[in-house]
Amino acid sequence: MTNQTGDSESFALFSKGPVERRGPCVISRQTLESRNVGKTRARGATKWMVMVSVFVPLLGCDTQITDPDAARLFRQSVGSLTITVFPAFVRKGAMHFSEPKAADSVAAAFRSLHLGEAAVSTDTVTLHGTWHMNQARMMRESAAEFAANVAAHPPSTGYALLPEYLLSGDPAREAIGIHCYVVDSAGKIVFIVLLNSHWDEFKAVNPHTVDACTEVLEKTVEDRLAKRQKASG
Repeated sequence: MTNQTGDSESFALFSKGPVERRGPCVISRQTLESRNVGKTRARGATKWMVMVSVFVPLLGCDTQITDPDAARLFRQSVGSLTITVFPAFVRKGAMHFSEPKAADSVAAAFRSLHLGEAAVSTDTVTLHGTWHMNQARMMRESAAEFAANVAAHPPSTGYALLPEYLLSGDPAREAIGIHCYVVDSAGKIVFIVLLNSHWDEFKAVNPHTVDACTEVLEKTVEDRLAKRQKASG
């Protein structure tokens, strides 16, 4: 296990309460309402600035991150694509480690769902971004770093996939976020997943372990790729 510098703040996005959905990202309304905002204009302006600073990074994050043309080609290739799956990068506060078993399982899921030919990489990918309160920001930074890594070291397959799991260190609520990044061999981002406790896929399993995070990811891949492919076919 390797140490990595990172701040220890919890995700503000994960507080309970009604949720505002924006594309693939969510934010708790209670998070905003819990801000101490008075009736004065100054405080009203402060509230607006806080809302803008929190919402702007979340709005349409999927379309801002993925390359539209490359993403379309990826969708069209589902069923015959080739992909290399890397061991999951697992963050636990300031610590991180890689989980090879996740790569084996996700690759097997790709094959069993007839999404394409999936190979497993024994190489690990280390992401250097720090832990933020804004999960979407973490996702963007990780996606960009993985994309750059693949562009510099292209796999023999057409695509590469990296799972990323966020663990809290709290045994009662261990897993708090799941990400997945798929890029083409040129490093263009074609598919992403962002999940936390506000998403049905996440809540259905309520993952507390790395293996459970992989289970959630595989079900999400099935719903968002395999089932959509059948529906469009």
